[in-house]
Amino acid sequence: MSTRAEDRPVPRCVGCGRELEVCSCCEEPGCGNPLCYPDLAVLARQSMRQPHLHGG
Repeated sequence: MSTRAEDRPVPRCVGCGRELEVCSCCEEPGCGNPLCYPDLAVLARQSMRQPHLHGG
């Protein structure tokens, strides 16, 4: 019995909640703790979040 793609839950980033196709870290569609690329870059200290909503 196969599961249709429409019936499966959409994975969401554990950091920001954005919908993902695959985890940016491990590239596995069934990852238990998926991360989007921006959150992965922050965790790897290659980027930082904006300190203010206006970006300044």
